[in-house]
Amino acid sequence: MAGDFDLIVRRSARYDIALRAKVAPTQIHSAAVRLASSVSPRGGIVDVDLLDFSGGGVGFLSMVFFPRKSCLRLVIQGFHEGEPDLLDAVVRVQRIVMSDRRPAYIVGTSFESLSEAALAQVDLVLARLEGVSASADATAPAIPDTQA
Repeated sequence: MAGDFDLIVRRSARYDIALRAKVAPTQIHSAAVRLASSVSPRGGIVDVDLLDFSGGGVGFLSMVFFPRKSCLRLVIQGFHEGEPDLLDAVVRVQRIVMSDRRPAYIVGTSFESLSEAALAQVDLVLARLEGVSASADATAPAIPDTQA
């Protein structure tokens, strides 16, 4: 009976974020995932909103449907003009759920075969996120005691 359940356990902390990013089907899946020019006028590149980030993958909101198991190139651009990309990696769609009637989709992905450079970028983003959350906790105002 113990083998009846296929549980997926998250192995890393997930950080809620709000960043713009771009995704595009990889060469391997470009034949299976073809985007109409009306959906993606810039050569198959789709703008998305990142919702969360972890060492295992990212979640994002997309106006375009991507099939499960398809691989996408994810690029998170730097915050300022001329700054290098924060991340350029391949992700695999693990979960996709329609969020509302726009239509909009919440897409959950996992990192796929990270190169050394992409792994270093993931570590750098995580370090920045951990620094932000740690400093946010340290500077949070104390809650006044109204019981006294």
